[in-house]
Amino acid sequence: MTESAILRPPKITERHVNQLVVVYVRQSTLQQLEEHQESTRRQYALAKRARRWGWSDDQILTIDDDLGTSGASIKGRQGLQKLMQEVRCGHVGLILALELSRYARCCLDWYRLLELCAQYDTLIAENDVVYEPCDPNDRMLLGVKATMSETELHIMKQRLEDGKLAKAKRGELVFDVPRGYVWSVDEEIIKDPDAQVRRVIELIFEVFERRRTIGGVCRYLEAHDIKLPHRRDSFGHLAHLGPLEWHKATNSAVSNLLRHPIYAGAYVYGRRQRPSNAGFGSRGEPGRVRVDQGQWLVLLKANHPAYIDWKTYERNVEQLEDNKPAVKGYAQNGQALLGGLVLCGGCGWRMSLHYKDPQTWRYECENYKTKAKDGCRSFSGMSLDELIETLVLQALEPAAIEMSLRVIEEAEKEREKLRELWEQKLERARYRAQRAFEQYDAVDPRNRLVAQTLEDRWQEALEEEERIRRDYARQKAEWQMPLPGEQAEEIRRLAQDLPALWHAEETLPKERQEIVRAIVDEIHAQVEGETERLRVKVHWAGGDRTAAIVQRPVQSWKQLSYYDELVDRISRLFEAGKSDAQISERLNEQGYRTAEARPFTRAALTSLRYNLGLKRAQSSKPTDLLNLAEDEWTTDQLAERLQMPRASLYNWIRSQKVNAEKRAAQKRKIWVITADQAELQRLEALREQGTSR
Repeated sequence: MTESAILRPPKITERHVNQLVVVYVRQSTLQQLEEHQESTRRQYALAKRARRWGWSDDQILTIDDDLGTSGASIKGRQGLQKLMQEVRCGHVGLILALELSRYARCCLDWYRLLELCAQYDTLIAENDVVYEPCDPNDRMLLGVKATMSETELHIMKQRLEDGKLAKAKRGELVFDVPRGYVWSVDEEIIKDPDAQVRRVIELIFEVFERRRTIGGVCRYLEAHDIKLPHRRDSFGHLAHLGPLEWHKATNSAVSNLLRHPIYAGAYVYGRRQRPSNAGFGSRGEPGRVRVDQGQWLVLLKANHPAYIDWKTYERNVEQLEDNKPAVKGYAQNGQALLGGLVLCGGCGWRMSLHYKDPQTWRYECENYKTKAKDGCRSFSGMSLDELIETLVLQALEPAAIEMSLRVIEEAEKEREKLRELWEQKLERARYRAQRAFEQYDAVDPRNRLVAQTLEDRWQEALEEEERIRRDYARQKAEWQMPLPGEQAEEIRRLAQDLPALWHAEETLPKERQEIVRAIVDEIHAQVEGETERLRVKVHWAGGDRTAAIVQRPVQSWKQLSYYDELVDRISRLFEAGKSDAQISERLNEQGYRTAEARPFTRAALTSLRYNLGLKRAQSSKPTDLLNLAEDEWTTDQLAERLQMPRASLYNWIRSQKVNAEKRAAQKRKIWVITADQAELQRLEALREQGTSR
C-alpha cells in the first residue's frame, strides 16, 4: 500500500483516483479578490492535497472561471456549469473546494450538483472532509450545510443593508451624486464648483417650468446648442474630480434630473428597492424598482444647497406623471383641445381621444367599447371643445394685460440667461486655448516629437474657440432684441382682444392646449341616456367648479330630448304659412339646433319637414301658363321632338336659324319657337347635316 493510500480518506477508492479531481475556486466579488488574497491562495493550494491523496498533476483540473462571481445563483457562473458538465460526462472522481459555500449559496443549484454527483458516483470534499452523495447520512449532512450556506448569505446581506441604512439615516452614507453636485472633503453634498455646470442645471428647471414636457426641454437645449455636464471617473468627490465633459441632452437624462429629489436639497436613500417577493430564497439578483415617496427608506429635507424648492420638485413630478399618455397626457399637435383632460362621468375613467380626420374627433370611454358598464359613452368632441374654449377665454380675460407684460419680462430674462451661458462657454474655450499655448510654449523646441503634438492641440483649441465665437454671434443675431415701446404696446392691445389672439393663425393648437392645461385640472362629461344632452363639470386649477350642459351631435332627430316640442313648433309655423327660411330663422332664435348640433338652415328645415310629411301644394310650372298654338314649341319640347341636345337648340336661336321669341310667364321669360311641319323637316335636315360633320 502506497503512502498516499494511507493518507487519503477511506471513501476515496482507486476507481476515484483513476479519474479527474476538480479543484473549484471562487470568490464572491472583485473587491474580495483584490483585498482577500489569502483566501484565493488557500483555494489554489487544494491541488497539493489532491497530490497527497494520490492524483497526478495531469489528473488535477483547476476551475477558476467564477472568480469575482456571487454564489447566489448559477446565472453567469461559467465555472460551475463547466464543473457540472465534467461530472455529467463521468470524468470526475472527486471535486474539491475550500468549503461547501464555494459551490453554491442557493439550495436549488446545490441539489442539482448533488444529484449529478450521486448519479455518477463523484465524491465532494470540503477541506479534509469527504462526502459521498450516495450515502444517505452524507446526503442529509450536505443538505443541512447547503441550507446553512443559503441562510448565511441572507444574514450577511441583511447585516450590510442594515449598516448602510443606519448610516443613511444620519445622512453620512456616501453614494454617487448626479450632475450638478459633488461631495466635499468633509463628506457633505455641495453644488459643483464649475459655474457653467450650475447654470445649465438651473436653466433646465427654468425651461421645464415653461414648456412642461421633457421633449420640450430637449428641443430647447438642442436649439440653443446647450449640452449636459458630465464628470468622468470622479465618483462625485471634490478631492478627485474627473475631467468635465459635455454630452447631448437625452430624454432619459433630463427625466432623471427632473425626478431626482437631490436637486430640491433632499438627501434620499431607498428610492429604488427590490420587490417584496424577491427576498430569501429568490433566484439571482432581482432588479430594483422605483417606489413611491411614502416608501423611501430615508428622506432628509433641507440637507444641502438646492437648485429648486421642495414644492417645485413635487409640482414637476406631478407634471411628469400627468404627461404620460395613460394619465392626463401632454399638449400635442392635433386640433383637439382636451386630450387627456376628459373623464367619463359614468365610471370616472380617463377618456381616450380618437381622430376621424384632422377636423373631426371623439372622446371615448374604454368601458364603452367593452360594454363593461352602463352610462359610459362615446361622443363627438367639437361641441365640448367649443364650450371649454368659451369658458377659458372668460376666465383669462381679467388677467390678459398682466400676462402680456409678464411674457415681455420673461422673454428678456431668458435672453439674459442664454447670454450668460454662452459667455461661460466662450470663457472656457479661451482658457483651454491659453493652457494649450502655455504647454506648447514651455516645451523644448528641439523636441519636435512633443512640440508638434502640443502645437496641434493648441491649434485645435483655437479652432474650437473660434467655432464657439461664431455660434455665439449667430445666436445673438437670431435672438430678438428688447421689445421697443411700440411693440410692447401692440402686445398689450392684442392681449385685450383674447378671442382674436386665440383664433389667430399664428397661435398653434399645442399652445391652446397648454393654456387649457394650465388652468383646468380635469373635465367630467356624461351623456344623458341616448339624447343630445352632455352634462359637463369643469374642475379648475384653483379648486373652483363650473357645471354646464352642451348639445352633442346625434344620429337621429328622434334622439333629441326636445324632438316632440320641435315637431310641434315646426307644424304650427308651417300651418301659419311661414316659408322654410322663416321657420329656420325662428327656430334658431329660440335656441333649437339640428341633430348635428348646428343652427338650422333652409335645407335642413326642408329635409326635416319632408320627413314629417309636411308638404306644400305643388305650383304650376311657368311653361304650363303659356297658351301655345299647335305649331309653337318650348325649347324642351322641340329638343325632345328633334332628339337633339337643348344646348344645340340654343345655338340655333342665337344664330337665328329658327324663328323664336321670348314670352313672359310667372315673372320669367321663356323662349317659344314657331315650327310647322315643313319647318320641322327643315330643322331635322339641319340636325342631320350637323351630325354628319
